[in-house]
Amino acid sequence: MSKVYVKFPKSGLGNLMLVWAKAKLFAELNGLSFTAAPWWGFRLGAWKRNERKKRLYIGYFKENSFAERLLINLYALTATIIKDPEVKKLEKEEKNANRLFVFNKISTSDDIFFDIRQHRDFIRDEIYKILTPALLQQLHRYPTPAIAIHIRRGDFKIANPVTPLSFFIDCITAVRSVVGEDLPVTIFTDAHPDEVKEVLLLPHTKIAEDKPDILDILLMSKSKVMVLSKSSTFSYWGAFLSDAIVLRPFDDWQKQIRGEGLNKTGDEILWKEKDPECVQQLSRSILSLQSTLQKNN
Repeated sequence: MSKVYVKFPKSGLGNLMLVWAKAKLFAELNGLSFTAAPWWGFRLGAWKRNERKKRLYIGYFKENSFAERLLINLYALTATIIKDPEVKKLEKEEKNANRLFVFNKISTSDDIFFDIRQHRDFIRDEIYKILTPALLQQLHRYPTPAIAIHIRRGDFKIANPVTPLSFFIDCITAVRSVVGEDLPVTIFTDAHPDEVKEVLLLPHTKIAEDKPDILDILLMSKSKVMVLSKSSTFSYWGAFLSDAIVLRPFDDWQKQIRGEGLNKTGDEILWKEKDPECVQQLSRSILSLQSTLQKNN
């Protein structure tokens, strides 16, 4: 009988979750056993750059045992290795063959959620199932943000274009203007406070307290409005798991996050600063959520 194994690449949590989610769904669709390598690991770059978030991921998820990983490695010695297969149902003979389907590849597509999007509820449920009891208990202690913004810095200051603070300020100002009050803003970021001080100067705005990164993603997903950083899979996961109104830069490389039919309450808006059409779209989106937003305040 074929088996599924996740061999995590050296990357951040958002990319690891994407590899895991595709493998988990593939195993579920085909009724195959599923084993994952350790989530945790030491990432030297985060320490060298003196990032606030060190990306260790220790104690985040329930892990497969050493024995389970040993068995899957022994199985790999005789199995036919199939790397990063398409996420779909297999023919019966493929499932019954001596194959090991290994997921390891980081997606560079302009639609990274395309093969798991229609199974979002399953993926979300599975994330909560593998979250350690200690973190699940910790998650319930935090209040739900009204407006959650994710400001990605860290390695983006070296390898990727950072989203300017003016974008976040414009989005916050627009949301508050439409709602008619200064809804509280929670900033989730790997930046140091002095790097986001212009946003912190806005009233009722604070940086989220330090906690495991996965809790930041899950808390963001519970908010009513999210403002994302461009090109950040960390941001994308918060949006993918949520039903919030999502604002992201108009030139973001992702075509869509949740896609049509999955925006149960909120819309995805490609936001262009000072654009009146964006403001009109935001106004329409917020109208249905306004009473909920005000209750959150």
